[in-house]
Amino acid sequence: MKNKKKIILILISVLTVLLIRILIKNSEINNRKDSVRFYSECLDEKFSLIVSFKNTGRQWGIYLSKDVDDVIKIAKENYPIGDPYKYPIYPDIEFSIISTGALFDKSKIGDTIKKLPNSNKCYLYKKDSIFRYNCWIIPEDIRVEIGNIEEWKSDEIGFWKVR
Repeated sequence: MKNKKKIILILISVLTVLLIRILIKNSEINNRKDSVRFYSECLDEKFSLIVSFKNTGRQWGIYLSKDVDDVIKIAKENYPIGDPYKYPIYPDIEFSIISTGALFDKSKIGDTIKKLPNSNKCYLYKKDSIFRYNCWIIPEDIRVEIGNIEEWKSDEIGFWKVR
């Protein structure tokens, strides 16, 4: 009788472990699909927006607004901005990006970022000059699933011309 109980407990334990592994694997697959969809949609976007806030937390998040009034409002209200992976919940923020380090470092509040459609290409408009950068940091495994992504070549990135 004790052996049967032990066998049943072992079977239940093994089945539980297998079920947990299946659930984790399904969750990873769904997260990957969501990430591919997120980056695909972002790459399709076209915009010309003003840098309104920069998140210096665990990622290079740049938040963008339509006009200077929105930027001023954000500065006054001191929004508790969160994760740029999630779409902004504040009406004054039009778009957010997890930028490359170069774009994050060079952009300042009030600068304009113009993103070209169907690509990862951005222009950064400063008062006196224009720069070219790739907008997003896209993980390699996501790049493989998306396929060909139009980006600036490494020798094209950075200062482009005087305004």
